[in-house]
Amino acid sequence: MVTVYLHIGLTKVGSTSLSYFLSQNRDTLLSHGYLYPRTGTTWSKGRNHISLAHTHVVPDKFQENNSNYRPQGTWEDLFEEVNNSIADKIIISCEGFTGFNESKISQLKLKLNKFNIVKIIVYIRRQDIRIQSLYKQQIRGHGISEKIEERLDILKSQNDYYRLLKPWKKVFGLENIILKNFDRITEDKDNLYYDFLKTLKIERFEDFKITQNQNISPGCKVVEVMRYINKIIIDKLGYSQEYSLKKYKRPIIKAHFHQKILLDDDKYSLLSTSVIQSLWQEFEASNKKVSQEYLGLDNEPLFPSPSTSERKIFKSEDITSYEWQQIMHIILENIEKISE
Repeated sequence: MVTVYLHIGLTKVGSTSLSYFLSQNRDTLLSHGYLYPRTGTTWSKGRNHISLAHTHVVPDKFQENNSNYRPQGTWEDLFEEVNNSIADKIIISCEGFTGFNESKISQLKLKLNKFNIVKIIVYIRRQDIRIQSLYKQQIRGHGISEKIEERLDILKSQNDYYRLLKPWKKVFGLENIILKNFDRITEDKDNLYYDFLKTLKIERFEDFKITQNQNISPGCKVVEVMRYINKIIIDKLGYSQEYSLKKYKRPIIKAHFHQKILLDDDKYSLLSTSVIQSLWQEFEASNKKVSQEYLGLDNEPLFPSPSTSERKIFKSEDITSYEWQQIMHIILENIEKISE
């Protein structure tokens, strides 16, 4: 009997870090009876199964003309890898599954019907925290230039967890949905990796190599600098997001994390306390239904309530002239390296 654990995300709730941890512990997982397949992964390190998330519908072959990915096999190749493995438990991980509608989820289930049991694992976090992380990711990776207030409606639409989970429950059944509260894990001083292993009923944590967090959100100052770059380089000059990322944003992000520039971020928030409280109230009814249906908690809120203490709302003038000089130095230095 083969059991599949399908980890579907969410985006900005530790998914990249978890996939990296699983990929770096493939042999250890196998010694515990779990296969983390290489089939369906991309890039040389084979971290997550993004090509499976893109090939759930005919044709089964991934788009080879997409230069962002180097796929390693299809669903049929996955079934072959599983059949040739000694493991009877399979882990598939990709946040790309999260955005599936009911039709796509139904097609995915047809693929997974080859296995005896399928469990859906999804991690969630309080909406205002995730909204800020999603916004930072969109500035960094999608080339948007709007302020967070201008994108708030779009960001909110991605955070109604009851609506998001409903088609997964309908297709796979409530009993097969494993909902994990990321905020509670952090509150209990437990980390994502240990929690995931406990979900798999693996108790020998000491066997596993703990890896560094991946895809960490940059600070407010870095995000504001990147927003300006998107506004000038992409919106006004017409260069591509890839060009902007390579020549300008990546060097600044690298300097932020390694050279420690544009710091002092702990005192800033992208959202005001009033907006955060408004979001808490807006999602209160939906969160209550999630808590009751998926966690069996009748009188306990889904997330810890947000703090009422006012944090400083970040403004572009909070970036000092010295910090702008550092940024210009990094950009000019990187342009010289690329032109050599």
